[in-house]
Amino acid sequence: MVNVLVVYYSHSGNTKTMAETIADAAQEEGAVVRLKEVADASNNDLVWADGVVIGSPVYFGLPASQIKKFIDDSVFVRTQLENKVGAAFVSSGHHAGEGNHHYGDAPSVHRARHGRMRRPYLLWGALWRCCYRST
Repeated sequence: MVNVLVVYYSHSGNTKTMAETIADAAQEEGAVVRLKEVADASNNDLVWADGVVIGSPVYFGLPASQIKKFIDDSVFVRTQLENKVGAAFVSSGHHAGEGNHHYGDAPSVHRARHGRMRRPYLLWGALWRCCYRST
């Protein structure tokens, strides 16, 4: 059985709807899913999960501060997160145009430049491997 954490921040409800859709799809495929608003998620949830999906609206090319803080606070369990599977999705209403996408490594949503997102855009990779390396 695969454990999946879907954590999100949603101001208007759009990102929450996307997170619920992703959580439902993971459950349909047989995963045990924890769907949590970022204020209710913890490092213990990250350690529990085999895979983590993080969702945020994008403000001026950056994730919501609540998501950034959640990612920053994960430094305390970083050695337990290496090589886990991770994904991120964003929602935006920016008018820059479709197809103007440039994404960095999986949890680095803050490097995203984006157009209007009509459906979840998932980024897969080894969770936190790009950010934290054990010595």
